Amino acid sequence: MKMQEIIQTLVWQLEWQYKMMRPVLNDISKEIAQWKPSPQARTLKVIKEWSQKGNEWLSKQNFDPVSTIEYKIIHLAQCKQMYENYAFGSKSLKWSDLECPEWPSAFEYFSQTHVKLLENIQSINDDKLEELSLTHFDEKWSFKHIITVLIYHDAYHFGQICTMKNYHQYIKSH
Repeated sequence: MKMQEIIQTLVWQLEWQYKMMRPVLNDISKEIAQWKPSPQARTLKVIKEWSQKGNEWLSKQNFDPVSTIEYKIIHLAQCKQMYENYAFGSKSLKWSDLECPEWPSAFEYFSQTHVKLLENIQSINDDKLEELSLTHFDEKWSFKHIITVLIYHDAYHFGQICTMKNYHQYIKSH
């Protein structure tokens, strides 16, 4: 397989995942997006505090590993933005620089970061795919590795979002 075909396949996979997510996310109300599956679930407030106070603050908290859908969407958007900045931009973005809008603006923020990332990925030429780039956690990864991680990351959290949405609907109906 030629490099350009690999790039096109990776772009297709990232775009396909996004197209699968859009109708599901379009159908999520603010109530569902902000629904806490447990009292100690991670919420948008946690992301805001974490980005300002850092990992040490988070490690002292007693949050459940589950989160709201809104949290997951902001998490995905912010990760896309960080990978995009470090792979294609100034490599200077910090978590505290990132937006944290509430639902439904969170979905628009996610869409914007996805489009910008996709545009940059589509600009990669054959030689750049195997080139190493610094990540936001100070490791060097190939562009191919970064794109693949983003595809799997979206798919992983999309599965969680669908499960949470279905569970919320189940609880409401019983």
